[in-house]
Amino acid sequence: MRIFKLVSLFLGMFSFFTLDAKKYDYVIYAQDAGETYAFLPLLSHLEENNANYLLLVGGVAEEICAKKSLFSEKICSIKTFGVNIDKTGPRSQEISDQKLFSITDNLEPKVFLTGVAFHLQKQLLDAFSQKGVRTVAYWDNFGTVGDDPYFSIASTVEKSADFLFLPSQKHLLSPLFQKRFPDQIYVVGQPSLEEWKKIYRPAFSKNNRWMVYVGGYGAQYEEAFELFLDEISQCEIDYEIFVLPHPKFEGAFEKKSLQRTLKKNPHLCVHIEKSMTTQEAVYFSDLVICHQSSVGIQAISLDKPVIYLIPSDQNFTNFALDINLAKRAFNHDSFQKALEDVMQEPAFDFYEISEIPENGSEIFFQTLDHISNL
Repeated sequence: MRIFKLVSLFLGMFSFFTLDAKKYDYVIYAQDAGETYAFLPLLSHLEENNANYLLLVGGVAEEICAKKSLFSEKICSIKTFGVNIDKTGPRSQEISDQKLFSITDNLEPKVFLTGVAFHLQKQLLDAFSQKGVRTVAYWDNFGTVGDDPYFSIASTVEKSADFLFLPSQKHLLSPLFQKRFPDQIYVVGQPSLEEWKKIYRPAFSKNNRWMVYVGGYGAQYEEAFELFLDEISQCEIDYEIFVLPHPKFEGAFEKKSLQRTLKKNPHLCVHIEKSMTTQEAVYFSDLVICHQSSVGIQAISLDKPVIYLIPSDQNFTNFALDINLAKRAFNHDSFQKALEDVMQEPAFDFYEISEIPENGSEIFFQTLDHISNL
């Protein structure tokens, strides 16, 4: 069996490393979870329109596709080109020119599409651009500024692309994108929201209300998680609490911190949850708490009340916080107030108030098709 797998991998690599680069309408590279969930709904439109495409994945994106059994001749790992991505590595990690050219010398797309979360994506945008390929960067995050390293990397990566795709009309107001010409920037929506509406809903009953805490990573997140544990220890929490570690990690930090809290507060009902997907847990939730996660916006699209619990010394916002679709808390009093206020919010039309176009995957494909025919 192992020999068969090695032979299959060798044949897969040989199919790319030929004398002539393989031609495609589109080559897409996904590495971060957010962009991966945005790109996957796009594939059905590419198939329906007989587009010749390749989805190249690395890091967390590779893990997501493996769990969904998606690998095929049109979806392959970046390892095929001798590139190994550490899914827990820094956003600034890069690859050598030799490995970079092993990709760009063997693939010849009309359009290259990627996200903006890693420096490697800038390397690919620059390399494909030098070969005359039209390049597109998709800014999948619902915010545009913040202290998280994502934003400093993303603001650099997007500048390397010929065209920039954004999820909402509200993003056009950001000073970050004002230097781009109008014909270089397109609002295409957020295709991942379509998938959240299709979540499998098994017959399920629960005895308690659920509070779901959406995990992240990094020093700022760890500070925020400790704040969350302090708050649930002090407040009267009438919820069963589920903590969802970030897909990059197994929850070791959360488990260690939670153990300390439960020793002092054995009455708390808190679980580190890995058996459910984030989408499933959010669907069954009665309240969602997060740090700086895009899942907060996705939860709002499902009419879930959301609180962003962010330490006061951290700079972060998004349109949901700006227009009060979600509550922000930073200490005990503000968290207590947010718990009370978030349940009293009136109903609203999410897509209208967020200015995110519906049918994002269709708009996304149509815009890509337009760029490929320029």
